[in-house]
Amino acid sequence: MATTSLWPIHNTGGRGVRTILNKLAMSDNGSPALQFSPDNDTDDYTQVVAYINDEFARIQAEEAGLQGKTAQETAQETFDTLTDEEKIVILLINNPRMTRNELAEKLDISSEAVKRRLEKLKKEGKIERQGSTKAGKWVVLNR
Repeated sequence: MATTSLWPIHNTGGRGVRTILNKLAMSDNGSPALQFSPDNDTDDYTQVVAYINDEFARIQAEEAGLQGKTAQETAQETFDTLTDEEKIVILLINNPRMTRNELAEKLDISSEAVKRRLEKLKKEGKIERQGSTKAGKWVVLNR
């Protein structure tokens, strides 16, 4: 079964939210009943897990063009369409201490090619280096 995101519902008036949502629990499209937690009357919040039926999840994936693809596969395909400079910026946002060699390995290009692209990004004012060569970090500017 596919899962939608977990969302909190603040229940300040007893069991009203649970009662209403259980009765409307996506039964029209064959989805399972909502799951509520915590299962006690002392906590002042309610969390709901909503499962959708597999057929609905398949249709949504098809409509989005994601047939059988994981989020990681889709992200990798998107990443692959970017320029090397765009990829470097994303990698430096995620890890400002990446070395030229690490960037080269991730991008499958030479260390010299990375050096040229880093120089270009610095000239364009998109990145700057702070600190020493070995202990410093990259800062992405104007995000």
